[in-house]
Amino acid sequence: LPTNVPLWLENQSLRETMRLSAGGRAVRVVLSNRYGSTPVRLGEVSIGLLDGPVPAQRLTFSGHADVSIPPGAAVTSDPLQWTVPPLARLWVGTHVPGRTRVESFHWGALQTIEVDQGKRTGALPAAVAHIDGRLFLNAVLVDAGGEGRTVVALGDSITDGNGATPNTDRRWPDFLAQRLASHGIGVAN
Repeated sequence: LPTNVPLWLENQSLRETMRLSAGGRAVRVVLSNRYGSTPVRLGEVSIGLLDGPVPAQRLTFSGHADVSIPPGAAVTSDPLQWTVPPLARLWVGTHVPGRTRVESFHWGALQTIEVDQGKRTGALPAAVAHIDGRLFLNAVLVDAGGEGRTVVALGDSITDGNGATPNTDRRWPDFLAQRLASHGIGVAN
């Protein structure tokens, strides 16, 4: 399949985007190397709002700015005390400092990843390449407080978004998230 996913990354920064369903007062990011056969080393990871004046926030992993994801595993960032509204559009920036083989990815995520040379995780002013899908970003976990509830959408490629317009958050679980956001209910796709 023409996935447009490179075999290798080296001294590049990625900006992966997503839209939350529920808002909350703290976030954690899950990065994955589930199908990889070698470790993935990330030098720095940041998170920011696509539509907002709030500056990028650096994430840590067990107190460190860099993290290595073992083959077949995932890592979760330390909680970041950061209030995010329901339906917020976020970006997660990751710097890949060394030569890294890309073996784990989600091709059908319907989001475009911006790629730039060098270490630019705080913001990417001009992407030099684009990748369709998701590489390392697996999930953004939001602490919605004691009253938070979640609906999980499980299904085939239509649930994943097949047929929806890329980068528009128009999968049927996105519409469900819009309907449930005012009730404090999150939707996990």
